[in-house]
Amino acid sequence: MDRSRAGLSLEQAVAEGLGSPSRESPLAADRLASAILDQTPDTVFAKDLVGRYIYINRAGAAACGLSRDAVLGQRDHDLFPREVADSLVAFDRATLAVGGEEIYEESVSINGAMTEHLVTKTPFRDSDGQIIGLIGLVKDITGRKRPEGLGRTDTDRLTDIIELQQAVGTAVMEPSAFMQLIVQRTRDLMGANGAAILLRDGEDLVIRAAAGTTVMGLGLRVPIDRSLVGACFRSNQAVQCDDVQNDPRVRLAACELFQVRSAVVVPLRDGLTTIGVLEAIADVPGFFGESARQTMLLVGGLLSAALARSTAFEANRRLLDERTTTLAALFGSEERLRSAMDAAQIGVWDWDVVGGRITWLGHHEAICGLAPGSFDGRYETFLACVHPEDRPGMEAALTSALASNSEYSHSHRVVWPDGSVHWVLGRGEFRRDPEGHTIRMYGAIMDITDRRVLEHQLLQAQKIEAMGQLAAGIAHEINTPTQYVGDNLHFLQEAFEGLLRVMVVYGDVVEAARAVGVPVAAADAAWKSADGGYLLAEIPRATVQALDGIERVTKIVRAMKEFSHPGGTEAIPVDLNHAIENTIAVSRNEWKYLADMVLELSPDLPPVPCLAGEIQQVILNLIVNAAHAIGDVVAESGGRGTIRISTTVVEGFVEVRVRDSGTGIPLEVRSRVFDPFFTTKDVGRGTGQGLALARDAIVRKHRGSLTFESEVGAGTCFLIRLPLHAPDQPGAES
Repeated sequence: MDRSRAGLSLEQAVAEGLGSPSRESPLAADRLASAILDQTPDTVFAKDLVGRYIYINRAGAAACGLSRDAVLGQRDHDLFPREVADSLVAFDRATLAVGGEEIYEESVSINGAMTEHLVTKTPFRDSDGQIIGLIGLVKDITGRKRPEGLGRTDTDRLTDIIELQQAVGTAVMEPSAFMQLIVQRTRDLMGANGAAILLRDGEDLVIRAAAGTTVMGLGLRVPIDRSLVGACFRSNQAVQCDDVQNDPRVRLAACELFQVRSAVVVPLRDGLTTIGVLEAIADVPGFFGESARQTMLLVGGLLSAALARSTAFEANRRLLDERTTTLAALFGSEERLRSAMDAAQIGVWDWDVVGGRITWLGHHEAICGLAPGSFDGRYETFLACVHPEDRPGMEAALTSALASNSEYSHSHRVVWPDGSVHWVLGRGEFRRDPEGHTIRMYGAIMDITDRRVLEHQLLQAQKIEAMGQLAAGIAHEINTPTQYVGDNLHFLQEAFEGLLRVMVVYGDVVEAARAVGVPVAAADAAWKSADGGYLLAEIPRATVQALDGIERVTKIVRAMKEFSHPGGTEAIPVDLNHAIENTIAVSRNEWKYLADMVLELSPDLPPVPCLAGEIQQVILNLIVNAAHAIGDVVAESGGRGTIRISTTVVEGFVEVRVRDSGTGIPLEVRSRVFDPFFTTKDVGRGTGQGLALARDAIVRKHRGSLTFESEVGAGTCFLIRLPLHAPDQPGAES
């Protein structure tokens, strides 16, 4: 805030365009704008830099119980009780100090009645960019209910959304399962009474998954052309209703059934096509704000991606059906059918359930990593090929299909004899005798490893994009109060330095008085009671520590904003050292309890042409892997390891080394560390995709190299080499 303008008079305000407080203001100069503002039920006001009201709309004057002329030209202390006015003035000063929009809730007692308000204040500036006043919007939210969970912070929501992304992205779920997971998490995230997913079916939207009060509506059909959810579907835009009683788009009968008073709805898309909506409801008006709307959009994007993957899964399954049926019809002999299936890389099985014998045809043995003719026809041999973690799920899917007399469809991992992991998709159906006993099962299998790799890469990209969108918003929101706290700490530091000088003089005066016999017992007692010596020593230290903490928060927020910035699709010169420092700041929580971070970054490093987002993701993966490796070493001892990151230029390449003091990589698995889905970590700590994606980003997209050196018990060093000249075709296949 420009303190030289704090005493701006009304005459000066008129000269600078603020307007007269008595009758006219810039907001009132345009009659149409003034008429519109007078129609809003919310209070709208403007103040000059000394806190005098230079504009207030009709609703605002009525809320004060005064005429408009009685408010204009007055200050808060002229209109409200002292404690209320002090609070209002403090918030005005905070907004002007920050220099940006501030939103908060306040309780105000007017004429003996306590009211709750949601207040938005923002400075306004003259043509030179100087702050010359303050504009405010006050919304009465008295009586609004806030159920448990509504007070969650944006950081809490970000954590929950990331966990939800991981749960949906890494689990093998049928569409109904992940839709139910998302509606339940949506209800929890929003603190809402209910949530539902509606998908299009003809001219209606049908409730496919529900949580909370909407559960009773499962299967309900809602017309697209005359409903709130239909309005969202048709416009392909988020729709919000603060009170169903005043919204012509809603169906009041349905609202009464589900106890709805407010709602927020976001579209679900498959590419450019809208396929449904995600809705959250509450039983009180005005429940959902802008933060809730943004959270719903983020969850809707996650759900859209999951539904798109499900659509691809179903399409591949139908393709498998068509191929098997067509091949069986075209080729009458087993020999010719086997040749065709080998060419298409499809395996077919025939399971004699009664005799316990399985016959494999086509590419089945190759898909499971077995030599031709080596399968002995035993179920136990097949089960041994299935990844140990996936066996219970596969057998449960078989049991469920058998019990419900439905088709079997399941994807799972198989482990080849060399230890590599592959994904397969299997589908089959049972045959029963006239008495209904299961006697056979027929089915087909195909390798979907490449598709799973691509899906995971897409998921990672979507995850980073979603995290970036919310993280950037959170960083912005954190930045504002951080600046406010920092400014006040600097003020306190300066103020205490002045008080310290006063206390020195005070001490001299007390000693002089003591020397001439003036009684100073009361002063000594007060000094001793306040522990003055301790305060003089510790307050400066506390202020310095607090400022250091604020500086660290500011650095982390700045790193989050830069890390979350969406990268382009072409290589551009990047300050690699700065990108590494930002990544370290963002990932600090992964390593700070386990290791010391040592940086040896070349100060003469030239700009490196690269895709900044991709490189930061690679560095992030290597840091997380290093932290996990060190954690395995120090978990029992409680000690600390070291992560050392260095940069240098060698013969036209920039080399980045990430070295850890962890467990090292066993010799027998070193040849597979870059294989998709290969991991030595425990379940839940890794998917086996981090290093595979890192190598793809460095080798294929940047024409560089990613190698490593490792010593068991001593640690591992990963070496990234990036060319200093951009590749001719960034991102092309090598």
